[in-house]
Amino acid sequence: MAIRFGGWAASGALLSALALSACGGDDVECGTGTHQVGSVCVADDPTPPRPEAGTPTPTPPTPPAVPPPTPGVDGGPTPPPPPPPDDGGTPPPPPPGDGGPTPPPPPPGDGGPVPPPPMSMSCTTPEMCAAWSMELATLINNHRATMGLCGGTPYTWHDGLATTALRNSQAMATSDSLTGIPMLFEAAMMDSGLTAYDGGAAFSGTRLGPMDVLTRWLTNADIAGYFANCNLTHIGAGFATGASTVSYGTIILFDPTP
Repeated sequence: MAIRFGGWAASGALLSALALSACGGDDVECGTGTHQVGSVCVADDPTPPRPEAGTPTPTPPTPPAVPPPTPGVDGGPTPPPPPPPDDGGTPPPPPPGDGGPTPPPPPPGDGGPVPPPPMSMSCTTPEMCAAWSMELATLINNHRATMGLCGGTPYTWHDGLATTALRNSQAMATSDSLTGIPMLFEAAMMDSGLTAYDGGAAFSGTRLGPMDVLTRWLTNADIAGYFANCNLTHIGAGFATGASTVSYGTIILFDPTP
């Protein structure tokens, strides 16, 4: 800190000497940071007076309590918006698991359920087995037409051949086996009243119906060859079901010309 007398500046320890030599008489004008004592200017003492022993130190006053800021005002936290008024609208659905809609299961192969195998199907009554026999003959005729076999000419249904085919299927159903059942064309001739023949036969088991039987027959070159033999003009078919629910089918193809 510095004080100024006229054109001179002084500081610190030189203050008293400057004050005594520069000031005289009672008419003294002391500068900033000094005060007059008698006829001299002395520097102000920046150190406050020490309290006398035994004098209590005054306690600074306690500042008044400041109330917390009002929400939304004076920088306080903003309260959440009020709920929308009930205008009769439909509230959003709750999340899944809290009564909300259940999401669909993932597709098979991505952790979803494995689809069940095709439903088993058998002919369970004589009427149903007879209908399967006619359906099988129709499917074979449609195949011949589609492939242009023998000009697409359909087989003619023959009741005598159908009786023999049914007898063969019933024998397989009784044993629940495709083996050990000989195809006796002589019996077919007797049932049909034929004295000469050129024929072929096929049999199979299924739980999926006549189309399943035909599909597998078409993968067999010998049986598929029967359908291309234009000398075979008549057909008979029969189905019967065993205890295992396998339905056994038989067809007989003949040329009834003597």
